[in-house]
Amino acid sequence: MVNDFDKEKNVLDLYNFSYISELILKYSYEYEHLIITEHSYECLLDIFNYLLSDFLFNKKQILVLSNTYINEIKESEIITSLGSRVIQFKENIDIDACVKEQILSLPQLTGKTLISKVNLLSRNIDKNVNLIRSILSFFTDQSEKSLSILDKYTITNNCLSKYDYLFKYYKIFRIKKPLEKYSYSEIYSTVNKLINSDVIKRYIRYRRFTNNNMIKILKDKINYNELDLIISKIDELVKDAEFKISFIESQYTSDFIETFSINPDMKYNDINNLVNIVNFKYNYHLLTQKKKNKFFGLFKNKKNLIDQENNLTNFVNFENQIKNEYLINLENLNFHLNKLKFLKDILKKEAYNELFNKLIKGEDLKEILVLYKKIINLCYGIKDIKKEIESLNPIESEILNYC
Repeated sequence: MVNDFDKEKNVLDLYNFSYISELILKYSYEYEHLIITEHSYECLLDIFNYLLSDFLFNKKQILVLSNTYINEIKESEIITSLGSRVIQFKENIDIDACVKEQILSLPQLTGKTLISKVNLLSRNIDKNVNLIRSILSFFTDQSEKSLSILDKYTITNNCLSKYDYLFKYYKIFRIKKPLEKYSYSEIYSTVNKLINSDVIKRYIRYRRFTNNNMIKILKDKINYNELDLIISKIDELVKDAEFKISFIESQYTSDFIETFSINPDMKYNDINNLVNIVNFKYNYHLLTQKKKNKFFGLFKNKKNLIDQENNLTNFVNFENQIKNEYLINLENLNFHLNKLKFLKDILKKEAYNELFNKLIKGEDLKEILVLYKKIINLCYGIKDIKKEIESLNPIESEILNYC
């Protein structure tokens, strides 16, 4: 940077030497190259002495002198003592052309020159800028089949409805800060290990199995050694043409089914209590007498007494009828339930209760039993894969679950 004092020389003459020297020092701090022209010999000599004593002896500054008094100035004791650290012009030259020549020749010098350092710094800056651009591109670019990383991050901050068009991305990227307890090297090595193995294909099959709603009818812990026997028993039930419960039906049957569905462990005493309740519910009218006028009550005849006795007899008969019906139905139900009891070992409670309700309603169970057989066969076929996936270490499991 060239600091030209030409426009200020009239003003500078008004100030004392100390101020002018301090001002030049200020410029010297800000710029590495300082050129001073068109000042008196006395003034320049004093200023040079001041500058030289303060700056030039640190070997980091260059002083260029050019004016009509150059020959006298260079004889100065301080100038002479500098030796090669001062550039001396032996004739009048074009200072602008000289500076230009010096600047253009700098890159040809050693790597320690200012321009060489600037060029190296510039290349490093360009390299870092390109790196930053590639990082930004990684976060912002998107393909036809995928959103950008920033878009995916934005989606994770929203709770989307399954009807939202972005929901397919949300399901994949819904986990915030995944795998944060693992180092990058752990994740990197584990991902490569998974990619180079066949575990991904088996994991996909495993997830299809576990995510199937029909599979959820099975208990979480299954004794695979008993599956063959369970499948064999289901086959026997399916082949049994008579495996369909046949109730003795009447107007009282629905009460029995409703009570039995609540209490499937009904005993003989439970039947007696239920019979009394149901009989009273439907035949209470046989025990009631119409209120008669006192005047006509004087003429009560034998026929009324006979009607009351007949009603009581009918009430008792209905009770016995209901009891017989319930006992036969209970025995029939228990017989069929005992044949299904083995499914309790593999079906969850909700699934078994559904089967139980179909049975006591008299529905055909063959279709649902065939479905259960298919599900159990599938479970048996995937047992080795299930065992392998469930034995993966935590970081492998978390990476696969996240993906």
